[in-house]
Amino acid sequence: MGDRKKIVVFPSWYTNEVVPLAGAFVQEYVKAAMRDHDMMVFFPYVVPVGVFLRRTHPWVEDHLENGIRTVRVRVPHVRKLWLLFYLPAAVLVFRRLMRQFKPDLIHSHVAMPAGFATAIISRIFRIPYIISEHTGPFSLLVPTRLHLAMARWAMQGARAILPVSKNLQAQIEQYGIHNTFYIVPNPVDTSIFYPASSNRTRKGLYRMLFVGGLSPEKNIPLLLEALAELRTRGENGFALDIVGDGNYRREYEALTIRLKLTDIVTFHGLKAKHEVAEFMRQCDFLVLPSKAETFGCVLVEAMACGKPVLATDQGGPSEIITPQTGTLVNVANIDTLAEAIASMASRLHTFRKEEIVSYAEKNFSLAAIGYTLNDIYRHVVV
Repeated sequence: MGDRKKIVVFPSWYTNEVVPLAGAFVQEYVKAAMRDHDMMVFFPYVVPVGVFLRRTHPWVEDHLENGIRTVRVRVPHVRKLWLLFYLPAAVLVFRRLMRQFKPDLIHSHVAMPAGFATAIISRIFRIPYIISEHTGPFSLLVPTRLHLAMARWAMQGARAILPVSKNLQAQIEQYGIHNTFYIVPNPVDTSIFYPASSNRTRKGLYRMLFVGGLSPEKNIPLLLEALAELRTRGENGFALDIVGDGNYRREYEALTIRLKLTDIVTFHGLKAKHEVAEFMRQCDFLVLPSKAETFGCVLVEAMACGKPVLATDQGGPSEIITPQTGTLVNVANIDTLAEAIASMASRLHTFRKEEIVSYAEKNFSLAAIGYTLNDIYRHVVV
């Protein structure tokens, strides 16, 4: 399309040796934009002091990953002083990179800490920046007045703020942060997430799927209790695959035993993206019972695989799910979720795979989000 820009993507979360799947979605944004622009990922991140001193990796790594130049800067996590290491390391390494790749724009993901560091780098090197925000609820990012002051300074100095949903934009504005906002959803790579060539043959069970971190905000206990309620009612035709991991896994496995659901609930742990996609192709529908979601990447991934979705009406999902692609549960309690699951199963035949796939591709594919980012980049870079 001509007029290619040089863009540095500076995320707060990204894949690394300590947390291999952290911020994996950021890579999808880079893939979406790289057709029209020259992209590079710059990722300073903290690691435990012991890991840093073992030097299993150099403190600065510069690699080509999936066709994307990726520079990682490892910083020791020294209790509350880690920011004093993080900021100088980011500035020093960025200065070195400027000799080879002087960007027209820095695209930061998440206001703290990357957005704050980006704002400082922007002022030193006179490079404009924008901030994509993913944190939900936004209050988690600004637990103290100092955090809020830092986030507000960074966000109000950006050329634009790119929340993943209107719901998240409203949360940000409630903290007195004002700027130009562009809603940019998380993209889905349809070369990984695509429908099965033929419909799954059902063998007496409706196969549900949950994908995500095993943490309180994902509301796994509610889902398990809803399944137990369905069984109490004599509705036994359900099975649930849980893909993901977290600190609460043992607690949820114990609850599964107490509720006598071990014959229909399986915990699979973390899986690579292509494995997650296969789980989605094999399920009947995806369930996301979260207490809060700013977006819900797994929803659009499931849709790209042609599967309908069921989610609680808590933020982002309400902006994603349509009557043609799934169901929203307005009140998150055991009875309403159980009823929604039963209703979803009874009308699976009304959902059209082709229509769901088309909706995902039109609104969330790399091409669709790439077009949106291209338009924003060209607008903010004068």
